[in-house]
Amino acid sequence: MHHTVLEALNPLREGILTAADRHIFADPRVPEKFKQNIQHYTYAFAKESYVTHMSITRLVDYQEAEAAKKLLPAKAMTFTDHELLLTNVGDDGTCNDIYARFPLQS
Repeated sequence: MHHTVLEALNPLREGILTAADRHIFADPRVPEKFKQNIQHYTYAFAKESYVTHMSITRLVDYQEAEAAKKLLPAKAMTFTDHELLLTNVGDDGTCNDIYARFPLQS
């Protein structure tokens, strides 16, 4: 789904770089693949660099991250997408506000 949405919507934002994007793009520590993704998709983790994930919570104390990971089972999960959300991007990639919902066809 990530590839389909990216290819469909990329023409709307292609070549638009924010100040934050330009800052990341100029950072010599950023891998070349991420820079290419920023240049082409305005998103470092596009396509093969994207790792599907589900954010469950944000820890108050990041020092507790390793202990918290040990409490969660490490097993593959499956799910079905039924809608695509247009959201803001908050701290740590959280989605705090939903601007629009788009139902997906089965």
